[in-house]
Amino acid sequence: MNVVFGPVLSGADGYAFDMWTAGKGLTRSYPYHRVEHAYYARNAEIKASGKGPAPAAIVCQTLDDFIVKLTGDGYPIDNAYLAASNLWLQRQLHNPVRLGNRPFVVGRRPVAGEGLPPRQPDLMLDDTGPFRLSRNHFMIEQCQEGYLVRDLRSTLGTMVNGQPIGGKFCTDDALLRAGENEVIAGGAESPFVFSVCIPGPLALPRLS
Repeated sequence: MNVVFGPVLSGADGYAFDMWTAGKGLTRSYPYHRVEHAYYARNAEIKASGKGPAPAAIVCQTLDDFIVKLTGDGYPIDNAYLAASNLWLQRQLHNPVRLGNRPFVVGRRPVAGEGLPPRQPDLMLDDTGPFRLSRNHFMIEQCQEGYLVRDLRSTLGTMVNGQPIGGKFCTDDALLRAGENEVIAGGAESPFVFSVCIPGPLALPRLS
């Protein structure tokens, strides 16, 4: 998905529209003094997004409509969620999973001859050897600053927005930013690539 545009709305400083880009989240466009100028800019952006290798824009009329199209479900915009970030992982993780107030553990389903992991995973996924995913791999939990990812002493570590954590790396935790985050379990070449969306002012701004 390339970019999502909301409706033109009237604010204290003029007319503007919301737009969403992958990796950046929702942002507010430059305010225009005349409503027709805002509509012209919005339509020009939508037309431009249809060119090149990236997919064309998906146009939404409300932020709730945007969330439905992004997640495939009608989740409220104040919920954090975990989703598959590629088609390979979507074969196991079909729908986004809401993240509540309690820690959420992701791990691998034990194979024959293996014991149960120390913690029961909330999301248990299948993997084949050589394993990328550990039985207890990472955990997402709330903290004072928002949400963080904690590597649970996995074999190959975890990457959060390009930052490696766990294993031989200097830290086991990484704070998640508002908006979309990329979490890779099992190294940079692992197919276990997750998208974690965290609500916040950078992710879901509102025009007044």
